[in-house]
Order: sequence, then structure tokens, then C-alpha cells
Amino acid sequence: MLTLANDQVKYTVVIDSNRIIFDELALRQDGLACPVHMVSPCRVNADFKLEIMWTDWQAPKYLNNAENPVWLTKSDFRVKHHEILTVDGGTKDSTLFLESADVPVMARLR
Repeated sequence: MLTLANDQVKYTVVIDSNRIIFDELALRQDGLACPVHMVSPCRVNADFKLEIMWTDWQAPKYLNNAENPVWLTKSDFRVKHHEILTVDGGTKDSTLFLESADVPVMARLR
């Protein structure tokens, strides 16, 4: 589990067996008052979609040659490692490094 927080919000990414499971955004109990229309915490499946123009003969997950574009989602990747760095003014910067066993693509999410 990776968590970034300040005095108003907390953001968490849950990883299990090197897979991204879900992410969650929550208002801190001691932070700002929550507007009536907001729900805290807000949990989503943390999915994403990368659209890549494939220039090799056989695109991943396609039987025919030159199928474009190719879409890759979180299910195509595993978390190789992560970094949480403190930058100017104490701000935290989180990066997930992803790789795929099935597709020759590596990705970095910040």
C-alpha cells in the first residue's frame, strides 16, 4: 500500500502480488469540511488505458498484423518497484514503475 497525504486529503494505492488493485481518495477527518455532495473515501479500480500505435508485425493481444491502436490497461502490467521522493517545500512525489511479461513495454506512472 502506498499513501500520500497532506492536511486535507489522503491518497492510497493498494498493490497486491505486484498488481494494482484499487486506489482511494479520502478527506482527512481533521481537514476541511466535506461538502454535502462529496463522499469520503472515494474508491475506484485504479484502471488506466494506454493507447499505443504498434509498428511491429504482430500487436499484443491481436491475431492480425498491424492492428492499431493497441490499448493496454492495468491488467497488462505488474508493479516492478515504486519511489516516493520529497521535493522542494516538502512535497511528496510518487512514481510507480510498471513492466509487462506479455508485452515488451515498460511504463512509469506519476
